[in-house]
Amino acid sequence: MAPLVPDGARIEVRRRRFLLPGEIVAFLSPSGLLLTHRFLGYTWRRGVRLVTQADRGTQRDALVEPARVLGRLCGGEVSPAALRPSWRDRLRAVRAWARTHWHYFRRSR
Repeated sequence: MAPLVPDGARIEVRRRRFLLPGEIVAFLSPSGLLLTHRFLGYTWRRGVRLVTQADRGTQRDALVEPARVLGRLCGGEVSPAALRPSWRDRLRAVRAWARTHWHYFRRSR
């Protein structure tokens, strides 16, 4: 998530029951690394999962299990833009989520 969240930066995370598209979330990868990526939305394939993607990434990440999510970024050594996503960031996240689900819908026909 550089330059918003530099590698090795100390971050503060707040646990949230429900996340909104466009927020930056922290989660543990299957290998145990702490990652921060933009939250796009939820999916219900094989149970509830989170859809995330790095801002500079060209494809979405693997689906994230809710148990691995630590929470939403709320402070630390990060850019202020990372703490309050703009409407543009939120709209971009919703569009990316919709493209992902449209792809699955078309494939199932």
